[in-house]
Amino acid sequence: MRKHICCHVDASVQFLFQSRRQGSSMWQNKPTYRKEEKPKRRCHRCQGMGRAPCQICNGTGEVIKSRDVYGKPISSRCDGCFGVKSSRCTVCGGEGFV
Repeated sequence: MRKHICCHVDASVQFLFQSRRQGSSMWQNKPTYRKEEKPKRRCHRCQGMGRAPCQICNGTGEVIKSRDVYGKPISSRCDGCFGVKSSRCTVCGGEGFV
C-alpha cells in the first residue's frame, strides 16, 4: 500500500489551510502598533518658506573681504549663498515645517 504525500501534512499547515478556507487570517487579530505623528508646525526661522537668510552674509549676498588704501571696504560674493542672499533653512532642513 502506498500512501499519498498529501495525507501526511503537518498539523500546523493543515490549520493554516483551514483558516484560509474559512476566510480568516491568522494575522487578522494582531494589534497594529503605529507611531503617533506629532502635528507639524511651521518653522520659526524661515516662516515655512524652507529658505532662510544666509547666516554668513546676513542676507546681503556680499561679504567684506578687505579694505583698500583709503579704508573703503572691498566686498565680494558670499561663499555661503553664492550671492542669492538665502540658503536652505538649517532648522527644518528646507521642509518649512518642524
